[in-house]
Amino acid sequence: MNQTNAHAIETSELNYMFSHGRKVVNNVSLKVPEGSIFGFLGPNGAGKTTTIRLLTGMLENDRDNISIYGKSLKKNLPGIFEGIGSLIETPSLYLHLNARDNLKVITRLRKMDEKKVDEVLQVVGLFNDRKRKAKEYTLGMKQRLGLATALLPDPS
Repeated sequence: MNQTNAHAIETSELNYMFSHGRKVVNNVSLKVPEGSIFGFLGPNGAGKTTTIRLLTGMLENDRDNISIYGKSLKKNLPGIFEGIGSLIETPSLYLHLNARDNLKVITRLRKMDEKKVDEVLQVVGLFNDRKRKAKEYTLGMKQRLGLATALLPDPS
């Protein structure tokens, strides 16, 4: 795969089969240019979430056919994700903690500066609710808190 491109994500003939033998990702080749907005549309079971889990290293890929910003995903785990944020399906939150403390946990785990916490809470519109426990949040607020966790590393 070309390692000197201007693509945020590139795959070549990406495939994935779960243990029960059903192929859920079949020869997916894509090039997502830097700075673009890209989405997956399709019916349930089409492989959208599985593809995203492959792209984020949550599922192991046998081949070296995924690159992130021109670097091999397989050869650069886990450091390749230092400037990347992701949210897949429902965010994992500590419901007994408030929004601010949820984000502080992430900054400590990822060895990041805590000063970004208030900034991302402003961006997602939760700054005024930062001291409320996550269990008191609506589903939409929980999704926005999940987005805040994805924004913490200041993704490209």
